[in-house]
Amino acid sequence: KKLSSGLPNTCIKDMAIQTRENDLILASFGRGFFVLDDYSPLRNLAETDLKKDGFIWPVRDAYVFESSYPYGLPGQAFQGSSFYQGDNLGAKALITFYIRDKSVSTKDQRVKDESKAEKADKDNPFPTYLQLAKERDEEKAKIYLTVSNQKGEIIRKLSTSADIQGMQRIAWDMRTSSKDPIQLSGSDFYDPFANKEEGPLVAPGTYTVTLTRWEDGVMTVLGSPVSFKVKSLNNYVLPPKDMASVASFKREVENLNRIQQSVSEAISSANSELTYIRRAISVMEQPEDKWLAEVIKIKQKLDTIQRRLSGDPIEVQLDMNPTPSVADRIGRIQGENKYSSAEPTGTHQLSLKIAKDELTGIVSSLKAVLEVDMKQLRIKLQEAGAPYTPNVIPQFTSPGN
Repeated sequence: KKLSSGLPNTCIKDMAIQTRENDLILASFGRGFFVLDDYSPLRNLAETDLKKDGFIWPVRDAYVFESSYPYGLPGQAFQGSSFYQGDNLGAKALITFYIRDKSVSTKDQRVKDESKAEKADKDNPFPTYLQLAKERDEEKAKIYLTVSNQKGEIIRKLSTSADIQGMQRIAWDMRTSSKDPIQLSGSDFYDPFANKEEGPLVAPGTYTVTLTRWEDGVMTVLGSPVSFKVKSLNNYVLPPKDMASVASFKREVENLNRIQQSVSEAISSANSELTYIRRAISVMEQPEDKWLAEVIKIKQKLDTIQRRLSGDPIEVQLDMNPTPSVADRIGRIQGENKYSSAEPTGTHQLSLKIAKDELTGIVSSLKAVLEVDMKQLRIKLQEAGAPYTPNVIPQFTSPGN
């Protein structure tokens, strides 16, 4: 078997094995340096294994740690393209797995059969409606690697296309998933100062990874779950007494930040809906004043909630030294703890409690506006025959009724 992924066709002049980590190191005549991290699955590979539908090889111990950035930012920072820096593996658990057969969609199989028929100079009938409808409704197959802790709780789900076969590898960065709002469209602009969409590191302990395939609406487990150890590198400047409690605090902060961002996004969405409603009111065959009064009343409630959440920009503008807002508190705690291995300070813990208490009241106020005021306004607008606005379920009404 030829191992060529990431390795060019070049003369290799020297080979070495890092025995502790089972790494294979290659040096080329052109001064290239290549590392195959943990080649032990190749040593454990048996011909009988290749007949299985899929399985996971044993996972070596993974070391968890926070990376340092000596240049101020990840990678080369602003050192320029001529500045060379090698890539280290980093804090990652290498999960190597095997998939015997790649998934082929109904459409791809039809196209493949049509191509064979064309080459064999055979009839190639046009697909029927039932065939095309099946292709349209078919769910795309995927491969999942699910990481769980000792309690059986899912910590992270890693996925890849099911259009793969043979030996594969996925690197888990030993972080939980990001709790940031879902964005379906990204940006090609690289912002080195932007926050990464990632959660905090997990605590050392034993974790289990399970290989599954999602196909035809069924999730199938491939092989047996494999357990492995996550260990601490023990290079802390301020060693924590209990890594598990530190990780638990970070996850609590991440969850509170998730709620805070959800509130902010919900307010933004409601304000956007009110903009559509204002436009609908302007074209309705009714006086505008009573309708605008309701919209303004809801808008003022949303603005009040937003100020409780993020603070009053006018107070900041006038340098009135306002009390930190909920968003400020959570942001500072997260910024000072997410990539720190030290224990949270007393100030962090107290500030988190204050933010949690205030956020509870904010969520309650927002629910009242969204589930009562906004809902009633939508119903009244539909009864009055207003044009469609977002989040409205149309109702049949007769003109004049």
